[in-house]
Amino acid sequence: MSLYKSTFPAILLIESDPQMSEFFSRMISNCGYEVLTISSEDEFSSLNEDEIGIIHACIINELQDYDEFFKTYEYAFRSHNIKKAPIILITSGDEDLEPSVVSKTFHISRKVNFNFSELTEKIHDAILL
Repeated sequence: MSLYKSTFPAILLIESDPQMSEFFSRMISNCGYEVLTISSEDEFSSLNEDEIGIIHACIINELQDYDEFFKTYEYAFRSHNIKKAPIILITSGDEDLEPSVVSKTFHISRKVNFNFSELTEKIHDAILL
């Protein structure tokens, strides 16, 4: 986990592949965002109030259990009286997502000509929400 104390708005990146994590982190930070990374959704529950408080959006490249993560995520923000940061979900595009998952996320499919500018737009849209 590479979290550190900051006062700047940050993007939380959940990515298990170290190379992808480095790639996404570098690209997002080049857009002017601070990036906090964890390698799995299980690590999210170990974040403290200060770390949760600076998260303005969460980017997830893969999840094991959508419903469980959404419950944990929403509870963490609610329990600290912090406005929940939007989730940007990147998927391979091959899976059928439940409508409840789609309704709770900004969704990007890598199957449909994924490019980084689309991710940047989703970050801006999510933060402006």
